[in-house]
Amino acid sequence: MPFSRIALAVCALLLVYRPAEAQMVPLTDDRSIDAKVIYDGRSDHQAKTPPSPFAIWFDLAVANVTGTVEGSGTANATQTSYISPSSFNISGATSGSWNVHPADHYDAKSHLKWKFRVSQCITYSLFAQADPGVPMDGAYVDVRGPGGTLYHFAHDTTNVSGRLAAGDYEVEAESAVWSSVQNGSGGGFNAIWQCSVCPASLITTHPTDRIVRCDTIATFCVVPNGAVGSFTYQWRRNYVPLTNTAHYTGVNTSCFSVQHACWPDTANYDVLVTSGSTTEPSRAAHLGISGGTVGVAPPVYASWSLGVATPSPSRGSSSLRYSAPAPFHARVTVQDVAGRVVRRLADRVLEASGTVVWDGSTTAGLQADPGIYFLRLERDGAVDVRRVVRLQ
Repeated sequence: MPFSRIALAVCALLLVYRPAEAQMVPLTDDRSIDAKVIYDGRSDHQAKTPPSPFAIWFDLAVANVTGTVEGSGTANATQTSYISPSSFNISGATSGSWNVHPADHYDAKSHLKWKFRVSQCITYSLFAQADPGVPMDGAYVDVRGPGGTLYHFAHDTTNVSGRLAAGDYEVEAESAVWSSVQNGSGGGFNAIWQCSVCPASLITTHPTDRIVRCDTIATFCVVPNGAVGSFTYQWRRNYVPLTNTAHYTGVNTSCFSVQHACWPDTANYDVLVTSGSTTEPSRAAHLGISGGTVGVAPPVYASWSLGVATPSPSRGSSSLRYSAPAPFHARVTVQDVAGRVVRRLADRVLEASGTVVWDGSTTAGLQADPGIYFLRLERDGAVDVRRVVRLQ
């Protein structure tokens, strides 16, 4: 959908909105639009942010350079964003172009990240769209919860609905373009979210956080709101469904156990409780480990973090620094703007902290073409993506 149509649709929704009972409490707001262009030895840079946190925002950043003799280059970034106690509506797009003489490059980004808190069970509906750009695909929409990524949309459109448990959630969206082609677009993003209090929760008592010693049993339980036998259960680790093994037991019952739990089991665990056609997730309960077996030193505890790809832009190697509470299994790939895997960097257990390096080469051993690439790290059902720009 062209951005102009997206913006009109969102504005129409704003006009018909009526305040509702508070379902979402906003916590942090990070929004910006940024446009840069270098043309004929001259440059321009325009950047904007909202007038205040969580304010309704509809703005455009334009960078434009006129050549010393003729021609011009331009970059554009735009965003419409609105949040209320029971909904949010967001959209954004980027583009760039030049005429007469090739531009050195143009760079534009429309970025949004909101974090909000839900204090009780809510029902929600989500329409999300990420339109591919030309000649690249730089748009995405992510929705994340305590256990990692719930939804990721990079070049598709979807309508989903369901329930969420109490907790902190985050929505992030971005459109970005970095190019020197005559006409380029980073694509557009659009998301419409509406929610309300669950009419009747399926859960009376949620699982609670646990801290156990290494090599002991960790058990989580849920109490349904109704007669025993009328519910089914599916336990998850960081939103990834589990199956019964020697290590995980009771994954389809009201009580679930991790046998011989230790540092690699540090994660968030929740359960999908189903009655009839309704499914409700429980609160995400965190499993922590204290101490260990004799002769085994505990690791240094740290929260998960992942840096940005540096350097970017780059003509050679780019690297990502990360840290985690314990060693973890990860799949790390390099993808192009169409989502194709250019290089597989890892599919193994990584140390608790370290660096992932991409030397700029493809699986065939050739240097990747100039353009935008994405370093994608998958871990325990969560997905983190960092952008890398390759130069000639």
